[in-house]
Amino acid sequence: MEEKEIRKRKYLFISPFYKSRNKNGGFKRCSQLIETFSAYDFLFFNPYFNFKKGFLFLKKDFSNLLPSLLFAIRLYLFKGLSLRGFLLIILKSIFFIEIINRNKNRKILIEGAGNLPIIFCQYLIQRKISFIIVPTNIEYLVPDPKDNNYFRSSFYKFKNEIEVYKYAEKVITISEYDSSILSCLYIDSKFFPYFPDKKLYETLVKIGKYREKNLKKIIKNGQILILGSIGNNPTKLGILKLIKLLNQKSNLKCPIKVAGFGTEDLKDIKQTKIEILGTVSKEVLEELMKNCKCLIINQSPTTGFLTKIVEFNLAKVPILVTSNYYQAKNLENYGIHYKDVKLISDHLINKLLEGNYRVFKKPNFKEDLLE
Repeated sequence: MEEKEIRKRKYLFISPFYKSRNKNGGFKRCSQLIETFSAYDFLFFNPYFNFKKGFLFLKKDFSNLLPSLLFAIRLYLFKGLSLRGFLLIILKSIFFIEIINRNKNRKILIEGAGNLPIIFCQYLIQRKISFIIVPTNIEYLVPDPKDNNYFRSSFYKFKNEIEVYKYAEKVITISEYDSSILSCLYIDSKFFPYFPDKKLYETLVKIGKYREKNLKKIIKNGQILILGSIGNNPTKLGILKLIKLLNQKSNLKCPIKVAGFGTEDLKDIKQTKIEILGTVSKEVLEELMKNCKCLIINQSPTTGFLTKIVEFNLAKVPILVTSNYYQAKNLENYGIHYKDVKLISDHLINKLLEGNYRVFKKPNFKEDLLE
C-alpha cells in the first residue's frame, strides 16, 4: 500500500499510559508510539478514567449501561472475572463502549498491559471488532504479579491474555524475546523495539556528551546507580536482592545510590553503604545519569524490555546486569555486561567506563504493521 493511502486511514489508539502521571517504562513506550503514530490520523484514549468521570457520564446517558452489564456478566460466567472485577467493569466499560461506538470508522490499536486493556479486548472479541494489540510485555508471565482486582486466579489472567493475542489481527511486541515466547504458543507477532521519543533522546545525547568531557571527574567522584520503580514487582524483587548482596561486599568503596518511583519505601531496610534517594525529579535523575559510574540491573526474569537499558546506553553509561535477565544478553558491544555481584569491584567499574561502545539506533517503523 502506498504511503498516501495509509496516512488517510483513521485509527483509535487505546493505552493505559497515555497522559499517565507515572513516568515509568510503560509511559515512555507509549510516548514512542504516540510520536510514531503522529504522522497518521490517530485519536488517543486512556481507559483508566476514575469513578467520578464514570458516574458523570452515566448521569447523562444510560444507553451503555445494559451492554456494560451484559459484558460484565459474560466475563464473570465464562472468563474468570472476580466479583470485585465484575463491579468495576460495569462502570469502567460504560465510557469505553461509548468511545468504541463513536469511532466505528477507526481501526483500533490497543496497548496491552494486563487488566483493563486485556478485558476491553474481550469486549472487542465479543463484538467481533478487529484490532491490533501492542503489548509492553506478556503481562501474566511476569513473576508474582500483585494485582488481583479483576480475575479470580492467575490461570484466568493468563488464559484471557493469550486468547486476546490469538484473536488479534496483529500483535506488535517490544522485543524479539516476547515474540519468541508467543511463537511457542502458536501466535504470530512482529516486534518494534523501544527507542525514546525525540525530546528524551536529545536529553540523553547531551548527557552522553557531558560524560565524555568529564570522564576523569566521573571516575574519581562518581557513584553506582540502581534505578527502578517499586510498583513493578519484578523490579522490586531484584532491587531488594541486589541491596542485600551489595551490603555484604567489603571490597567495594564506590558510593551506591538507589532512586526511582516508590523507592523511598526502602529507607527502613537495614543497610550500611547504600543511600536511598527515593522518587526523584527529572532534573535530579539527569544529574545522577551525568555523574554515575554505572547502572546496575538485577531484574528478575520477566518479559518485555527495560526501557532504561536503551536510555542509559544512549547516555553512554555502562550497565552491569547481575541477574538472568535474558533480553540483555550478548550486548557487550553496547556496554551491557553480565557480571556476578561477587565480581564487581572499583577496578572493574573504572575499566568499563573507559570502554568505547555502540549505541542503539532508532528503529524504522514499517508501515505494513498498520495495514
